[in-house]
Amino acid sequence: MMSNIIDFHNDIMVIVIFIASFIAVLLTACLKFYGTTSVSAFYTRSAPVSRIYHDPIVEIVFTVVPAIIISIIAGPSFALLYANNDWLEKDIELTVSVTGHQWY
Repeated sequence: MMSNIIDFHNDIMVIVIFIASFIAVLLTACLKFYGTTSVSAFYTRSAPVSRIYHDPIVEIVFTVVPAIIISIIAGPSFALLYANNDWLEKDIELTVSVTGHQWY
């Protein structure tokens, strides 16, 4: 079971690194091509507002694609979670009853 958890973690990390790299590239491109002023000029004086084109198709894509990625990740995650619940099917040999008292 532990090897399955480690494999799942490694697969998820590949996806996370890919997404983080993609977002870093997009952020760098937006700052480079759409920025109207430098960072130092932005904080030292009132900088003009950049003119960025808002496209509804891009906003829909940036909403649907993460939802699809989460759905793809959820399948193996739930399978691993339910496979890890095999202790419910075993015979219980020991029952521990613990009672806590506050203010003692």
